[in-house]
Amino acid sequence: MIPTEKNTWSTPMLITFLIICVFGALYLTSSYLSNQQAAMAKRDLRYSSTTAQSIGRPDQVVLPKNEKFVIGRNCLVYKGVQKKTVILDLYLLDMDPEQAYEKRFLKKEAKKEMKMGSDTYRLRSVNDRYMTLKIVHTASTL
Repeated sequence: MIPTEKNTWSTPMLITFLIICVFGALYLTSSYLSNQQAAMAKRDLRYSSTTAQSIGRPDQVVLPKNEKFVIGRNCLVYKGVQKKTVILDLYLLDMDPEQAYEKRFLKKEAKKEMKMGSDTYRLRSVNDRYMTLKIVHTASTL
């Protein structure tokens, strides 16, 4: 049996068409998923525009666990306490407001003074739900 002209060019064209369809589908789904993840990340990184409210004194602030508070040029997020170590995330709003820098302090060291960003704080008290900081020194705002 002799193959006809019709069969010799239709098979490579069909294979080429299928390969193009597979790569096109991969490209469309990958760009769609990458756009969705970026939108979710932007939604999670919203900051409150208000400064943290002081409770009791004007030079101290109470931070609830896992809530973002803007204090001067910094944003602090209290994460909790593990094995006598205070854990919090620091966002430097002037430099990179979307990058969190994890800070760990022993309770004893934090009671003296700790420098975060351009500000200096002293730990007053901490438990599983709240952290109270005394504001020792804040940088002047322009």
